[in-house]
Amino acid sequence: PAYYPRMAPLNRAGAAGPAASPAELLTQLSVEQFEVALAAGAVAVDCRPHEQFDGGHVVGALSVPLHGPFSPWVGWVLDIDADVLLVAATEADAEEATRQLLRIGFTRIGRWLHPDDWLEAGRPVGAVPRRRRDRIRASSSERRNGLTR
Repeated sequence: PAYYPRMAPLNRAGAAGPAASPAELLTQLSVEQFEVALAAGAVAVDCRPHEQFDGGHVVGALSVPLHGPFSPWVGWVLDIDADVLLVAATEADAEEATRQLLRIGFTRIGRWLHPDDWLEAGRPVGAVPRRRRDRIRASSSERRNGLTR
């Protein structure tokens, strides 16, 4: 991950990071504030489970579920100096995501948006279609048997 080279010096120096706790860093943004931050170069990270992300998400947001290897994945794909905006279903999830990112050295974190706010404001929404496993198997068998193109 991109943050690894910076972790050794940070670990040797001790816990100097931000004086604020994750809870103190949290700021729930309005849709308008979120859009301004995106326009200024911030990156949206949606920390909801994949199924919720797939059902509707902020266009352009990265899907990195909180309950999994959240901080390593974010640290792998984003620069440690990135301005990170979270999309979270609850304040507790936003706080936990902030805590995890603080631990690996991210400092431009803590701002978050509830996905319902985005939807209710009528902003563009992305979706990822899901297919049932049995239908995927059936369509694969049909292709092998020459029944479909």
